[in-house]
Amino acid sequence: MIKCLKISAYLLGAIIGAGFASGKEIVSFLGKDGLGIGNAVVCAIFVFVLCGSFLLAAHFAGGGGFSAVNKTLFPRMHCFFDICVAFNALIVLSAMTAVVTEIGNNFYPLKQIYSVVFLLFVVFIVYKGQTWVLNGSYIMMFFIVAVIIAVSTENFSSGESILEQRFSVKNCFSYISMNMFLSAGAMLSHNKLSKRQRVAVAGIVAVCVGALIFTLAFAIRCAGCEGENIPIFALSSRLGKIAYYLSVVLLILSAITTSTAAVSEVSRFLSPVTGKKTALSVAVIAGFTLSLFGFEKVVEQFYPVIGILGGVYFIFVFKYLAVALFNKFFHKRNGKVHDGGK
Repeated sequence: MIKCLKISAYLLGAIIGAGFASGKEIVSFLGKDGLGIGNAVVCAIFVFVLCGSFLLAAHFAGGGGFSAVNKTLFPRMHCFFDICVAFNALIVLSAMTAVVTEIGNNFYPLKQIYSVVFLLFVVFIVYKGQTWVLNGSYIMMFFIVAVIIAVSTENFSSGESILEQRFSVKNCFSYISMNMFLSAGAMLSHNKLSKRQRVAVAGIVAVCVGALIFTLAFAIRCAGCEGENIPIFALSSRLGKIAYYLSVVLLILSAITTSTAAVSEVSRFLSPVTGKKTALSVAVIAGFTLSLFGFEKVVEQFYPVIGILGGVYFIFVFKYLAVALFNKFFHKRNGKVHDGGK
């Protein structure tokens, strides 16, 4: 069970980055009229389906990481999807870097020094290996989830209905596809999980993501801060300085957990060609350069593109699984005939 919790925490860390925790990407994808329980439930269902599908694909393909699994699943298109996931990781890394820089400059203007320090810290964690990443995410996620729930529920208003919203399956699928695409590499590397463990991990991640989307989105709607650049700050500032500073720590920790997942993906993609140190250097330089666009621009302009790419990737994975499951079922029922060569 501890193994399932650690893997779930790592996947949640990849999903609940500063974009998620700030509330900005939730508003960007679901819209100002879609901040209710219906979209949160649909998002949770998509998380369970996509997470379960990726874990099952890893089981059939034998694991080995994103690139290795892609070669098995899509021999002709693995290069395209490898590039897509690396692009996704760099975009997310740049958004996390940008929001940390923005937060730092609100306290004391050191400009891009915050970006450099943050990226070097993330690279240090990744360089130490997967154990550091998993254990770090496992510890930090408890704090992140607790602060999001505490700040959000304090802003709930009895005058608002959780059912008053615009329901959009398309927006939910695009949003979850974007988030799951980044953590796909981590999921595809876990090929030794049993069926029960795969269901447990997918279920834990789905319930947590759905619950957090609802609490944060509904609080934003109750507070009327949909147009804020960082809605979580608007929510926490209504509760006093302690809550505000906790939300600052929340965004920094969520940025770290997501960035470690992003840098890990870039490192896996480039290491076979350049070596690990060079791969990490490329990730830092690219993440720093893209972060200069600013947090708001990266989330609003690049994240929707990632959502489309994630949706396309999932369709290909689902097609592979449909064929693999059919063949497995067919062989189970007719195995004696085929094995006998009759």
